[in-house]
Amino acid sequence: MPVADSEGTRENKLLTDDAVNMSFVGIWAADAKACSALDRSGFLLTVIDTDGARAGETLCAFESKRQTKLGWDVVASCSNSHERWTANVSLSVKDNRLSWKSQRGTQTYLRCQREEMMAQAQ
Repeated sequence: MPVADSEGTRENKLLTDDAVNMSFVGIWAADAKACSALDRSGFLLTVIDTDGARAGETLCAFESKRQTKLGWDVVASCSNSHERWTANVSLSVKDNRLSWKSQRGTQTYLRCQREEMMAQAQ
């Protein structure tokens, strides 16, 4: 499942050996409806690969990653058009749910299935 950057040329990072061991890699949304290409209802998709995460105008580059019993602890350098910050993030995945916990709070996401997104786009 390739992830394209603004130039549409990003390498296929979701299929690397590292990604196989990192269950947090994927495309995530606040709910199943937001995964649909037809109806995102104002929700942004969150794309996470082995190097970082992005949602809308916010980008986070993973500076370090450490696997834990419950998932991954990540130090991320984040920015948007208004500010820059360092986030200490705990990522955990259970079934198709991702929990992103940082100093700014906790967000739970649902994994978007590529087939679901493609079928609804046609």
